[in-house]
Amino acid sequence: KLRGNSMGMIFQEPMTSLNPVFRIGDQVDEVIKLHNPAMTAEDVAEEKEESNAAEFNSANSITEKDLPAETANGKLTETNSRKPSANEITEEKLLAYKNRYGLSVRETDVLAHILKDRSINEIAEELFISPSTVKFHVANLLKKTGAGSQRRLKQIVSEYDRFLDEN
Repeated sequence: KLRGNSMGMIFQEPMTSLNPVFRIGDQVDEVIKLHNPAMTAEDVAEEKEESNAAEFNSANSITEKDLPAETANGKLTETNSRKPSANEITEEKLLAYKNRYGLSVRETDVLAHILKDRSINEIAEELFISPSTVKFHVANLLKKTGAGSQRRLKQIVSEYDRFLDEN
């Protein structure tokens, strides 16, 4: 059986779970205290401080891919200077699609996965939403772009890509 600390629920609509009158941190602290009655206010503050430090460290850490690569002769060369291929989905292209077709952020996420040939279930799993929600977003994408199918949607995006690459 899944109960208590082994499972949690995250509501999709924040207005139903958070009160805009109170600070979010205070509301989260309240939940932590309710589920861990043995924790004191100092424990909660310490947890919050450790969490903030971990977020800061992970956001500011340099990974191997961020560093320049060393060549055989010992000189450094830049590894991240490669230009994306014409059919590669970049953040700039996704932003252009979003603006051109009036897409929501979630619809843009779904579009990115469709362009990577992901199935409805794969998209749902990767975005942590239900397959029916993915289908809803796909229907909106088709309506906003004027495409009748996902195949036609990909063609429209491909045509728009060529337009973007020319300009």
